[in-house]
Amino acid sequence: MRLRSVTHDRLTLEERPWFLGSLLIAVIVFLLALALLFVPVSIWATLAFGAGAALFGVAFVLVVRRTVVILDRTANAVVIREASLLGTSERRIALTQVIAAEVETVTNAASPGPSRRASVSTRPVL
Repeated sequence: MRLRSVTHDRLTLEERPWFLGSLLIAVIVFLLALALLFVPVSIWATLAFGAGAALFGVAFVLVVRRTVVILDRTANAVVIREASLLGTSERRIALTQVIAAEVETVTNAASPGPSRRASVSTRPVL
């Protein structure tokens, strides 16, 4: 999540999964290209690649969503908005119900290979 705006009375966080969405679209296009290449060769290969593209398309629709979290002191509310291809939703929580807000950090083990870097993931938690 990224900070979108910070004022004395309002904090806005936003997450847009650009990498995941782009990766899924690239896989879908690749599978569709393979399906078109295999049309003259084998109908079964064409159907298999087409089905794979359809499954990744379903994953794209279900997984890729934009999330905006607004902590608003003047409205005394936390607003969580999510938007995807299936539509938008909004949840409101009274700011008095929030006990704490912090940033959770998870460090994954170093990956094998020459870089040997550990990956760090962070997310806001209410």
